[in-house]
Amino acid sequence: MSIVEVITAAGEIVEFDTTNPPELEQLIVVLGERLEQLPGELAALNEDRYAKERALLAKIEERRAHYLDEGKTATYARSRALVDAMDERLARDNAKVAWHYAADSLKAYTTRFNGLLNINKANHAAMMGHR
Repeated sequence: MSIVEVITAAGEIVEFDTTNPPELEQLIVVLGERLEQLPGELAALNEDRYAKERALLAKIEERRAHYLDEGKTATYARSRALVDAMDERLARDNAKVAWHYAADSLKAYTTRFNGLLNINKANHAAMMGHR
């Protein structure tokens, strides 16, 4: 399951409101399973993010060296290298956005999961108090 599918599925679960204790327990189990999948996906996104960062830096340095070899000034070479690397910069920025979205989603889903655990604990305590 891809990171997008995991986040989408977890988001649907987070928005679901339960009406009884068995549904709540099932929701906790399903959300917990989805949360277990996210750290591995986050690691892959983070690796992709840094690979794109390295590609951007390599492109900038390659183009800068090219312009310096042509006898251009250092300022001109750096400026042109940055312009030439715009595609790599866009790819890097998109990878960063995806990683940050996934990391923020993980935090939100973990908060929801812990909240559901607390509600379940309170339900259990209330039911045990009435026996």
